[in-house]
Amino acid sequence: MMMIPHPGTIPRRAFFTDGAKEDFRISGSGRYVSCLSSGRFEREIWVAPRTDPRSARRVALVEGAGFLDYSWAWTDDLLVACWRVANSALVKVRRIEVASGRVVSLDCLGLGLAYLSDSPRRPGEMAILGYREGVLVPDVYRLCCRTGVAQQQLTNTNGFVDFRCDALLRVALGLRPEQNGLAAYRHHGDLGDWTRVPGPILDPDCHILAVDADGGQAILSGHFGLDTRAVWTLDLDSGELARIGFHPRADFAGDALIHPTTGQLQALAFTHSRKVWQTVAASLQPDFAALSGVGPGDLSIHSQTADGNIWIASTTSDCQPKRFFLYDRTKLATQDLGSSNDLLAGCQLSATRFSAPLSRDGFELPSYYTEPVLPAAETGAPPPAILLIHHGPWTRDAWDCASMHQWLADRGYAVIRVNFRGSTGFGRAFCEAARAEWGHKMEDDLFDALQPFVDGGLVDPDRLGVMGRCYGGFAALTALLQRGRLFRCGVAFGGPLSLLTMMNAVPSSSTELLELNELYIGDSRSPEGRSRLWNASPLSRVHDLRTPLLIGYGENDPRVEQAEIDTLVTSMSARRVPVTCLRCRDEGIEMERVENRRAFLAIAESFLGLHLGGRAEPMGADLADSSLRIQSGGEWVPGLSEAEQRRERDAIESHLESVRP
Repeated sequence: MMMIPHPGTIPRRAFFTDGAKEDFRISGSGRYVSCLSSGRFEREIWVAPRTDPRSARRVALVEGAGFLDYSWAWTDDLLVACWRVANSALVKVRRIEVASGRVVSLDCLGLGLAYLSDSPRRPGEMAILGYREGVLVPDVYRLCCRTGVAQQQLTNTNGFVDFRCDALLRVALGLRPEQNGLAAYRHHGDLGDWTRVPGPILDPDCHILAVDADGGQAILSGHFGLDTRAVWTLDLDSGELARIGFHPRADFAGDALIHPTTGQLQALAFTHSRKVWQTVAASLQPDFAALSGVGPGDLSIHSQTADGNIWIASTTSDCQPKRFFLYDRTKLATQDLGSSNDLLAGCQLSATRFSAPLSRDGFELPSYYTEPVLPAAETGAPPPAILLIHHGPWTRDAWDCASMHQWLADRGYAVIRVNFRGSTGFGRAFCEAARAEWGHKMEDDLFDALQPFVDGGLVDPDRLGVMGRCYGGFAALTALLQRGRLFRCGVAFGGPLSLLTMMNAVPSSSTELLELNELYIGDSRSPEGRSRLWNASPLSRVHDLRTPLLIGYGENDPRVEQAEIDTLVTSMSARRVPVTCLRCRDEGIEMERVENRRAFLAIAESFLGLHLGGRAEPMGADLADSSLRIQSGGEWVPGLSEAEQRRERDAIESHLESVRP
């Protein structure tokens, strides 16, 4: 296959780099700003005076695996960070001392913990939920981040499954399952009494965003008879429910600006094709007018001071890396904080367009087409294309400048990303239509969305590839089984080979996840259900795989057994179908280390170039720091065997150099 002409390749390390900046935050007083930077095994936390953000210093290295989020503790000397506990909704909590960089565990209770809330009116403190062993409902504690001492605020004797606090971190609201939904109960302070909030039973999937400062009103998101998730206020005295934010085609997905001190909702955003903000507080209309001229792209607001006057925000474009800035409401003025990826500054990146083709049963399939660097209008011929399938599947693709599709576009491929049924953010009916449809209608949606791009001459039908990770890896394998003649090749990382093995890997203690899997993936408890799951599993039809395949797995991935991988590889190899299998010894379901991700994609780049004709940067040293190893089929990828031999040779020389007297 001939490589396509290309004006110049952006180095792979520019797309998948150590040191990319993300998650900017501002301290409650506004004196300091902070950000995260990705390192080799950890994340780095940097802090700088707000008046001189270029003078940032690294204050701490924190563990990268399982990292969730961090924030200022409404003081200028403490940060708090959370990590997920494997196979649960619980967290580990640490404080980070800005002056010394010390990272100190706050898991002082010996209980399973979940974050509840914090408040500028109680600086240095947070409310947490504590789960005693064998007890399914939590108690409420107030944790002093500075001392690590936690005091129990409430013993849960009423079966509440969740709580919300007021601005003083006092328990204000409890939620209890009743009548196939949730009943809200108001807590009356030191009296310890609870009264049922009048009004409707809340949807079981509703979410309380905040309770205002005096504890009289709650802000929540939910459906309440609508297909899309809206935002509502709930009067805790009368039970009156009032809708304050709604989009007919998009769910509210959490983008809300709530005043830190008053708890009042000020603005919220919905994302269908692009993000659109709705102002609730009239006082913010001048601010959004001022921010509309900051730069191209969609606005996000990440952090604000305790008085709400200084924000950290960003703009996200389809062909520029995310750019962060400070915004001062008192002056309607911005101050640049820099790009999320300086290595891509000034590079020619690709535009993305939105479309919404229909599925065969009438659902809109919100989709994105990213042009190759040299589109068809310039080359005179349709480009090769990659169907890039998102993970989850309970997430979504969006209009953005993410590294994966920009990297592929730079190599000469059109990139098609489809929000198939089950993707989140497009209403309840669209999500519910995915129940037990892994390998069935969810897969049909991919083909239905792809066809208009083929018919419109936007992709070369003879040079199509499919690629994905996790669920996307499963869907890529299934696409090769169902439409093998449509694709020239496939790339999958972490794609489950057996849905039964995947479901059996969930610990029996994770009852909520087990039930969700039964509902949305399929019935694994009846013979009929197990048969349907097996028939939808790639492992049941490995003898039908006839398309060149590159697959990778983390050795710590509990959803895929080595014997299953061996069965696939043996079957394809016996029929001389090219298959290359890679393993990462220090990865699990996801590929979290950037070195491993970059090595896998260097190999994928050469593999795709061979079969689709796109540009391929030499692998160079991208395998050097990776744990990625070839299980089989290295000979099917140009340059892979040589790169592996060079890595082994360099490792030997490095060892000899280290022991040489």
